[in-house]
Amino acid sequence: MDESGIVMIHPHEEAQVGKLDFSKENSSAKLSKDLVDGFKSMLDKDQPTLVHYERESGEEMTGVLVPIHLDGRRWVVMSEASNSEILANAHDLLLVLAGLTLIIVILVSGVIFYISNSFADNIKKAVRVCETINSGDLREMPRTITSQDEMGQLRWLWHRCAIRSTC
Repeated sequence: MDESGIVMIHPHEEAQVGKLDFSKENSSAKLSKDLVDGFKSMLDKDQPTLVHYERESGEEMTGVLVPIHLDGRRWVVMSEASNSEILANAHDLLLVLAGLTLIIVILVSGVIFYISNSFADNIKKAVRVCETINSGDLREMPRTITSQDEMGQLRWLWHRCAIRSTC
């Protein structure tokens, strides 16, 4: 288009050439106010301008208006793409990350559940031994906790205490 806003070349609608005016909302086709304002802003600043607007069909678009100076005249090149096309890869990435996050949360929850149940089972066994000793039954009891961690050591000490009857 030229600096007045009249379209000189259109890749898809040849009927708009010479008729479509980007300086007005209502020319041969209705233009978004944001697009018209973006065109005027680009002319005032004489710098490339990014414009977000909505087509008459409701499709959200992003356009770039770039001024070009040739032989003492200012021309404007416009390129546009739909926001859905621009954001398609980001949307796909979001779905992949959401899926991975869900899988990781499930795995971590499973590990936490397993470890906490392991501790709880060992504590329950130790409580049963204490209840048995408290009831006066000092017979030798089989070791139900055989691990070498703190719970295993505690169970071993209770076992020795029950055998010696000197708690």
